[in-house]
Amino acid sequence: MSKIIGISTSFNSNSKSKDLLEDLKIVFKEELEIINLKTDYENDIYCDGCYQCMSKGVCIKEKNREMIENIIKSDVIIFAIPIYYGSISGKSKSLLDSFFCLRNNELNNKKVIVILSAQQENQEGIAVIELLPWAFKHNVKLISIETIHDNLKAEDKNLMIERIYQKIKDENSFEMKIEFTEFKYLGKTVEVPMKFENEKVKSIV
Repeated sequence: MSKIIGISTSFNSNSKSKDLLEDLKIVFKEELEIINLKTDYENDIYCDGCYQCMSKGVCIKEKNREMIENIIKSDVIIFAIPIYYGSISGKSKSLLDSFFCLRNNELNNKKVIVILSAQQENQEGIAVIELLPWAFKHNVKLISIETIHDNLKAEDKNLMIERIYQKIKDENSFEMKIEFTEFKYLGKTVEVPMKFENEKVKSIV
């Protein structure tokens, strides 16, 4: 049995990404433990750049340390992240920053799934770019990025849940190959520098 940690970073009581985690809980049952930043940790998860972890080997903030130690023991991490202004939310960035204390490849090759929630389709591009530095630094196995939005049909949501289930259960799940040179957001195009594109593809293949 795998240990799966699902982390909801939304502070919205009507969060679509949090609701999807709850749906996955029905499927995975006791395998999936859900962490809700709003109710479980409030504003306690963050990094203030004190650098004490470099000498002590662990984060000196008790809440950070408690959460990260739990995640290290997991086999799969599911991030449920809202998109604000086309970007990951501030709470989500604070969560990723809190992993700065890790120095010994503790997350190496862990399966990671990201659920992004937005009002409309095709708003996830910039958020994906923001997630990649964290994924590369910790050498995780990013096996799926899913996007849930207001117009998602029930049958498509069910297919998404099935897809997530299969990717987690498949011992030979491949890491995603992410290829992009531009993002479209609210009718505008954001170009990705080719240097970043070349380094990214080489790193993830």
